[in-house]
Amino acid sequence: MTIHALLVLDRARLRAEHAQFGRLAVALTANGCRVSTVVPDPPFGDDHPADRPIGLEAPTRYPEHVARWLRTNRQQELCEHFERSTPDLVWSAGIEGWPIAAGLAADLKRPLVIQIDGHLEARRLRKFAKRHDIAGIIAPTEPLAAFVRKSMPKSDVALIPTGIASSEREMALRTKADGGPLSMAILGTSQGSGHYRALFEALRAVRDVGPGSRFVLELPPERGQRVWQQLRRFELTDLTTTVSDPVRVQRLLAACDLILRPVPEHRVRPIVLEAMGKGTPVVTVEEPWLDYLGPEQGATLVSQPTNTQWEDALRQLILSPELRQVNGTRARETVINHHRSSTRAEAVEALFIQIVGEDPLPIG
Repeated sequence: MTIHALLVLDRARLRAEHAQFGRLAVALTANGCRVSTVVPDPPFGDDHPADRPIGLEAPTRYPEHVARWLRTNRQQELCEHFERSTPDLVWSAGIEGWPIAAGLAADLKRPLVIQIDGHLEARRLRKFAKRHDIAGIIAPTEPLAAFVRKSMPKSDVALIPTGIASSEREMALRTKADGGPLSMAILGTSQGSGHYRALFEALRAVRDVGPGSRFVLELPPERGQRVWQQLRRFELTDLTTTVSDPVRVQRLLAACDLILRPVPEHRVRPIVLEAMGKGTPVVTVEEPWLDYLGPEQGATLVSQPTNTQWEDALRQLILSPELRQVNGTRARETVINHHRSSTRAEAVEALFIQIVGEDPLPIG
């Protein structure tokens, strides 16, 4: 059966998960599906990865910021564009794209599938479902799927983990000279000053332990001044490089010796899974909504985000290459066993067939 799926992405999801959706679209196409995309305009520019097409078709772009009285015209133009080749279903990821996808699904008389990435979207979905018919929901972890099933018992919820590529060739990036300093990527939104203060104090204590350390910090531009003040306070500026858009350097971040997550984000970050797939251990605060960040998956949990607990966790890993190797192997096995791109594509296709049925839907 050939299914034509129309994927609607908002800017945040397109920026964060372009590579993952690209692989998914290719895999679906290889299975005989057709994937068309609707993405925001204008493009990111400066050769950003998110400007590249997802799948084989050129994307259809929509203006994000339009006056309220012009939104109907935007919706009508999109609907007329796809009336010539009506999809079998509309599939949306990213809160800002949900209303556009719901409007297209209603106008084209096609079922709507919503894909969530975390607890915030799971909570907002319940209110959204009161105004729009949702045929299926894709949740990336079991805790999130259970939450949606409980809050929306009449909805068809599918647990489909995020798919990651984990080729052996990528492991070559991890090769480094013996005795060099360890590299640590600090990922997060830079919100929660107490969490970051505790981590920075711990990093100051271990900066010269063992082979020494270097840090790469995800730092959104709007929070730069406050965070740099903390870095200066704890004498870390000489060891720290910041990146505002980690997606641009995702492969390099994934090749670090450790991934540090100082603040719970309650949502799936594919970049963390990409790093795990390359054998990078994760040190993280507890994340109840993310079932792939635990000791069995190679993660070191900081149960109380204090500088003492951060220092203890980091010191053990810095001084023990064997522990880093064991945790990295567990992380990689978690991705290989539960987060393959091919497995995700098969599960998504199965959900689409379940929703659409064995025969394509009629036009009109």
